[in-house]
Amino acid sequence: MDAVRCAVEVQRGMADRNADTPEDKRITFRLGINLGDGVNVAARQEALGEPGGVCVSRVVRDQV
Repeated sequence: MDAVRCAVEVQRGMADRNADTPEDKRITFRLGINLGDGVNVAARQEALGEPGGVCVSRVVRDQV
C-alpha cells in the first residue's frame, strides 16, 4: 500500500508541477509496481504504463 500511495503522490505532484509548464518542458513519469519478483517485472510494467500513470502487477492489485 505504501508504494501505491507514494506512486499516486508522485504522479499528482508532477501533474501539479506541469500544470503551468509548456508541454515541451514538462516532465512525466511512468511508474511500475510489482511485489516479489524484483525490479525486472516492475520495469516491464512501467514500460506498459501511460505517461503520468501507475501500472501495477496483478499481485499488487490483489493485495491493494
